[in-house]
Amino acid sequence: MHITVRKATTADAEVACIVLRRSITECCAEDHRNELEALSAWLQNKTPENIAGWFAAPENFPVVATSGEQVIGVGLLTAKGELALCYVHPEVRFKGVGKSLLNAMESHAMQSGLTEIRLSSTGTAKTFYLRQGFTFSGASEIEFGIRAFPLTKHLPISPSRRATISGHTPILIKALSPFTRAANWPLIVDSTAPNMAPIIT
Repeated sequence: MHITVRKATTADAEVACIVLRRSITECCAEDHRNELEALSAWLQNKTPENIAGWFAAPENFPVVATSGEQVIGVGLLTAKGELALCYVHPEVRFKGVGKSLLNAMESHAMQSGLTEIRLSSTGTAKTFYLRQGFTFSGASEIEFGIRAFPLTKHLPISPSRRATISGHTPILIKALSPFTRAANWPLIVDSTAPNMAPIIT
């Protein structure tokens, strides 16, 4: 499947909300156990208005994954390195969409000078994150009636920052991740990896 990852805008909020809510409802039954109270608490703040606000906040780095004209995934990284959102549409599970979103946010984090990213993972997603280099960073906790697992991934210094730190001007632009572009990208990712678990936080 041909996947494009680009920076999200407030115009994406409504369709991103649909992706978030369907992903939580359909992909995370193991976590909410189809219990109405737990599911309602989890979905309560997933509204188009709230999501538009998250996308517009200058301290956040929001992204969407698309296939053709369809939004099939949404992610958001805060300036402090918190992976706040990373969701995929139920119909594209195991097709590399989550990994593409994660790669984009990790690349942005490195270019921003972050040395680690953190999240609270669901039971559904934690195996995926562990495969991507995350490690447990604390005991699990209950959030909105759902057990959450704190995870952290330590990031390498990006080539441009390494050059700057060593006192040299970075000139090897090709060494940078293809995700590191201006705000008006899109970024093209060919992702055909089989058996890719969804990322859902």
